[in-house]
Amino acid sequence: MVRRTKNSNKENIVVEDKKVVQENKNVQIKGSENMFKLYADDPDDNLPGKIGPNGMFRLLNDLKIRPDDRSVLILAWKLKAATQCEFSKDEWIQGMKEIKCDTMNELTKFMKNSASQIKDPESFKEFYNFSFDYAKPLRTTGLDLPTAIAYWKIIFVKNHRVDKWISFLEKEEKRGVTKDEWKIFLDFLNTVKEDFSDYDPEDAWPVRIDDFVDFCKESC
Repeated sequence: MVRRTKNSNKENIVVEDKKVVQENKNVQIKGSENMFKLYADDPDDNLPGKIGPNGMFRLLNDLKIRPDDRSVLILAWKLKAATQCEFSKDEWIQGMKEIKCDTMNELTKFMKNSASQIKDPESFKEFYNFSFDYAKPLRTTGLDLPTAIAYWKIIFVKNHRVDKWISFLEKEEKRGVTKDEWKIFLDFLNTVKEDFSDYDPEDAWPVRIDDFVDFCKESC
């Protein structure tokens, strides 16, 4: 209740404005919670209080999006997901607030336009580095080669330089990919010309990158 003074009308307006803001926040939370409840606690997942793999499958099915679409990985990045194919309630609520999605229609629009989230180089780098930790199994330090290749394909979609890199990796020994190699590969793409004319083997590139350059020069 507002005490009436000479400025009581003004105070009432301020109080009403605050009330509207609070109600809008509550609507956001309630909408996010309802969306979360719709896909969380799937009995086949056995992950109480979380959206698990089966819940994710139902979500993507409702959004009409393939599981290997890059937008799914971008969503995981924006929601700061700690585990593959899982969203905790906090990740979901805070993430939906971050991307301003309170309904399935809004989330559908976000997914369709998700590429805009990684247009600038810094955002792409953050997304790229997140992907390594997201893809990495718990209590491991690196990615097995098939997983790394699968994620590179998702992240870069169609990129002929990355396609060459993958062809090279598939022909060489099948050892995994370290975090340093993952990060440095993006630096390599961003700093070295396609014809390798500015590539200096004396720089601190990993041996794998040196071998890749030799592979490309020999196959041209």
